[in-house]
Amino acid sequence: MPAPNNGGFAVRRVAGGLRGAFPIRFSFPCRDGYVTVTLMFGHAFEEPNRRLLRWLHEHGACSAGDVAKDWSAEARAIEAGERPVDGYLELCARIEAFTLARTHGCPSPASPMQPGDPCAE
Repeated sequence: MPAPNNGGFAVRRVAGGLRGAFPIRFSFPCRDGYVTVTLMFGHAFEEPNRRLLRWLHEHGACSAGDVAKDWSAEARAIEAGERPVDGYLELCARIEAFTLARTHGCPSPASPMQPGDPCAE
């Protein structure tokens, strides 16, 4: 069922995420199951997104450009039809490549908010 939100986007829940103008993905496969990675859009998510992307960049999973990009503005441009969804889908593919190389228990102990990575290769 579609539901409006404060951003004016109509979204509906689908397996593994939300669906609106483009699929917002939450579930990513890893070596022994699935993990949840939250990359959302809007002011409240800007700093958590930056921390996540900085951490992924430190592990070679995304580019400095991905870290610097304003993903909330990107989502608005995609919703308005001003940009294709390709950049977001490519980022999701890089996140998936990262999670596939790890087990279900990693990287939880060393999240982007904590220093160190006991799950290093």
